[in-house]
Amino acid sequence: METTTIRVDRATRDRLREIAAADGRPIIEVARDAVAGLERTRRTERVKGDLARLRADPEAWADYQREGEGLHVRDDLD
Repeated sequence: METTTIRVDRATRDRLREIAAADGRPIIEVARDAVAGLERTRRTERVKGDLARLRADPEAWADYQREGEGLHVRDDLD
């Protein structure tokens, strides 16, 4: 894997080091997980916004709900 250097403030560097040490992992893994978490958060917020816009339009919301009728999404919670 090719690497590069990024600039962060000292406080961020120190937090990354603390987390990495506590987890017993390299800083690069902690940084990679942090980026993945940010991406998940942004994706979740986009979906929430999309659903809010659908709910604001009663006709679109009813269409959306009809499309999902009869579908079973496996969530492995059973």
